[in-house]
Amino acid sequence: MEIKTGNRKFRVSLFDIIVILLVILLALGFVYYKNHRGGTGGTIMQTYTMELTRMDENMEGKFQPGDKIIDKVKKQELGEVVSAEYIPCIQTVENYEEQRVVESEIPGKISAVVTMQAECIDDGTKITTTSGYDLAVGTEMSVVGPGYSGSGYLISMDRSDD
Repeated sequence: MEIKTGNRKFRVSLFDIIVILLVILLALGFVYYKNHRGGTGGTIMQTYTMELTRMDENMEGKFQPGDKIIDKVKKQELGEVVSAEYIPCIQTVENYEEQRVVESEIPGKISAVVTMQAECIDDGTKITTTSGYDLAVGTEMSVVGPGYSGSGYLISMDRSDD
């Protein structure tokens, strides 16, 4: 088959048709994958725990169930407090006399282990709060609540399909 375009001849060969069909099939496969991969596609209630470290002792008891927490940097809602536990703030230091690394309490500081619950979207690859914050274990978090703030890490996640 020849198509004349001006002075040039353009030949469509069997190889050209196969390449075009292959590109179309790959595009359709990509679209199908993006729309039908794993995950619920809807919203879920996600329970997660974060540990906020190096907080002043006077912050003990500040986290109350039902408090709305937002991200200090992105200003996105992270959910509400379910419970909070306060533990001494621990750091690792080198004991030069015994030539080993030991854990030591930091005087005047505490850590808050805060359990949160948020409505999230699960798309199969990540879990995101409805405000757009990506949740993943190990994520560093800076948070603000009514009358307090802190920073730490997301340490565990527990999904509940309610």
